Formats: sequence, structure tokens, C-alpha cells
Amino acid sequence: MSRRAILMCFVVVPAALAAAAYWYVRGPFVAREVPILMYHHIEYPAADMWVVPPADFEAQMRQLKENGYETILPADLAAYAHRRGSLPRKPVIITFDDGSLSVKKVAQPILKRYGFRAIVYIVTGATADSAERRRQVDGYDCLTWPEILEMRETGIFAFGGHAVHHRQGVLTTNAAAEIEGCYRDIVAKGGFAPDSFCYPYN
Repeated sequence: MSRRAILMCFVVVPAALAAAAYWYVRGPFVAREVPILMYHHIEYPAADMWVVPPADFEAQMRQLKENGYETILPADLAAYAHRRGSLPRKPVIITFDDGSLSVKKVAQPILKRYGFRAIVYIVTGATADSAERRRQVDGYDCLTWPEILEMRETGIFAFGGHAVHHRQGVLTTNAAAEIEGCYRDIVAKGGFAPDSFCYPYN
């Protein structure tokens, strides 16, 4: 065996053993299917397809609980994908688009009752500094920054971005400004950095 071949053995074999040990310790990555339930408004009356009556929402949460589901957040799923965390046996993600006030008033106590967590995607241009200046999206009252901070402290909710404005084609005209502006608004007004962004349906 030549000197070069011997040298290659000293380099390649330990590297191969290290890789094998790494694989043994961490194990193979297992792809998981995680259902994501998207809601908007939880209130009466069910005026359109974006509204779920409170009784129906509670029945759905009860069914999830009875069937052994545990809620996770998008951050948990990302951590699992990067092999920095694990998932429960039956994970589910619950999301709320638009940052509706009904999430706090109606959905929060129901989620708390079943030990569930959820993420709310807020439209920062429709998020006011106080209840007196409350704004709306599509005719529905939105959360304010103080309410968002209060909800975060419960541990039930995380918050992500849903653009600065909520209007038809907003992301087709200037997506960068909408996404970056939304992020900056949350950092400035909420005092935290969102870890996920949900594109508005329109």
C-alpha cells in the first residue's frame, strides 16, 4: 500500500465512523403529516364562510381532545424539521387569520378549557394602539396591541404576520414592502419578533 493510500485511510475511515455515529445518535428523519386548521372569526351569527359559531368551534376542539390530538405551533414544526425537537404522537396546528377580536373574546376560553395553543396572524395596518381606536378587517373588529400582548402572556397564543394591509392583490403589487413592513410593525409595536408569516388568501 502506498503512503498516499495509507494517509487516505487515516482520513476517510475516521470520517466515515464519525458520520455513522452521528446517524446512530440522531437517527433518520421521519416525515410527519401535521393537519393545520385555519379559522378567522368565532362568533354569531355565521354571516359568511369565514365565521364559525362558538358552539361549533367548541365541538371541534372537544373532538380533537377526545381523539388524542395535541396542539403545536409552526415554530415547533420548524424545530422538528431541523431536528431540534420532537412532536407529539398526534399533532395539530390551529391558526386564526386577520387577528379578529373574537379570538380573544370567544376562542381563548375554549382553547384554555382544552389545554390547546394557537397562532394568530395579524394585519398590522388594522391593529390599533387602543380599544378606542379599534379598526376592522372586512367589517370585523380586530385586536389591539395591548390585547395582543395580554394574550401572549397567557401562553395560549403566538402571533405571526399577515401583511400590513388586507386588500385584494396586496402581495402581487409589492410583496416585499407588505412582508417586511408587517415584520417591522410587530417588532416595534409588539416588542417581539414573529417567526412565521401567513399569506393573505386574496
